[in-house]
Amino acid sequence: MREQITIYLPLKNFLMFERMKTNKATRKILNLKKGEKFLDAPCGSGALLSHVPENIIYYGIDPSITFFKYCKKKEINVHNSDLHAKYFEQDFFDAIGSLAGLHHIENRAETYSELYRILKKNGRLVIMDVHENSEPAIFLENFVNTFNPIGHKGFFLSLKDVELLSNSGFVRIETKHLYCKWEFLSYKQMYEYFINLFGLDKLDKNLTLYKELNKIFSIKRIRGKLILNWRLFMITAHKGS
Repeated sequence: MREQITIYLPLKNFLMFERMKTNKATRKILNLKKGEKFLDAPCGSGALLSHVPENIIYYGIDPSITFFKYCKKKEINVHNSDLHAKYFEQDFFDAIGSLAGLHHIENRAETYSELYRILKKNGRLVIMDVHENSEPAIFLENFVNTFNPIGHKGFFLSLKDVELLSNSGFVRIETKHLYCKWEFLSYKQMYEYFINLFGLDKLDKNLTLYKELNKIFSIKRIRGKLILNWRLFMITAHKGS
């Protein structure tokens, strides 16, 4: 199964989903209800916050001190800790979401066990991240790993994650591919976005970047816009009653 999310990328938007108009599809996926406690894990720059209604109690957690300080400057309710650490109380959150951050954690068994522990009964977990062997995984592992000064080593999602979630106690586990349609107004806009989003400081020729993107993603021009489909893998899971 697959669901499409359309994302418009302003020229100066250099952080994924930052300052974006609220996306109805993403809100529908999270399915947050008034007064619920929601954890964004790992929260990174707090990108998921733009999809969280104001009547939700938002928490972010990230092991990176850089992201922690960034979120603090934006007055986001964020905590600096590893995800597998017993940082929060048991049965604390109604829902937990994770956007494009778990692929930086190699051994996720402990993380999933901890997320299960801190979820309330009937709580839900929604993970949206890159799937192994997908187009984004190929781009990240090859191009980004080459032209980002610190490289990029990802441990991308697979059906193994479904097994780990089940072993942690989660039930009603479902998977789905999400096709995110990224729209750009020009080659320059696309170039600047990818350079800044993925830290491609070692790259100095935009033609090289475009050729690589087109080879992997088969970029299309529709009604004057450049369209690139970025695929994510979604896993939803629940804590039983």
